[in-house]
Amino acid sequence: MYPILLDWNGVMIPSWHFFYMIGSILAMLSLFHLNVKWQAFIPQKDLAMFYAWSYCATYFGARLFSVFNEESKHLHSTIDVIDRVFSFGPMTFFGGFLAAFFIGVVFTFYKKVSKSTLFDLAIMSGFLALAIGRWGCFLNGDDYGVMISSLNFKTDPWWSVVYLNHPLKVPRVPVQIFESLLVFLALIPLWKYGGWLREKIAPGVCGFILLQYYCVIRFFLEYLRGDPRGWIIPGVLSPAQFISLFIFVFGMLFLLTIKQVSKNNSKH
Repeated sequence: MYPILLDWNGVMIPSWHFFYMIGSILAMLSLFHLNVKWQAFIPQKDLAMFYAWSYCATYFGARLFSVFNEESKHLHSTIDVIDRVFSFGPMTFFGGFLAAFFIGVVFTFYKKVSKSTLFDLAIMSGFLALAIGRWGCFLNGDDYGVMISSLNFKTDPWWSVVYLNHPLKVPRVPVQIFESLLVFLALIPLWKYGGWLREKIAPGVCGFILLQYYCVIRFFLEYLRGDPRGWIIPGVLSPAQFISLFIFVFGMLFLLTIKQVSKNNSKH
């Protein structure tokens, strides 16, 4: 599409990097805002430290996942891995998510902050960054969708797009935009009513709802992706679908376990 967002007198601003930075900055502001709005009472200094740790973990986790998943044929030694991780290239959301989640767990033990509260703040802010960053993917021509012709439409729908920097200039599904809009669709009500949900149900509920919701939409959106990203089961299950399925099932089992423990405790 438009890999360069702005070219002014030789000064170029890449589309993907611009939206990545905007998403990162808004995620940081979201962390501090929700901390106050939801009366989480996490010290600002600790929250700033968590943001710095998770930012680095997200970047390198996303890059490392892509290196092993998409660039494995170029890996012959540990040096090759390190060299590619520290070079520009594809990045995978779930790689960054898993790395940041690990950092979050470590951080809660290190700083003795509430796991459920930090989970709410981090998931809400992280998915805000994702929803914005996907527009950068769209403009850069990354993570593109399947060809419209493969979906048996009689005519090209108005929302189909042609990626000008793709070798095959045919109408495709703008799957990045669909993902962004669907994430915003969940973020908006959770942003407005999240405090009420945390009060009526429990801290952690906003992050749980949003993460489970994303796993569902990501699982099905993967069928509309047309870019090469590897397979767990060729043509059936992609790495992102496998991770989505694992997180969703684990989340539901975790929820059922908590409900059962609560039920048993109420009997005594």
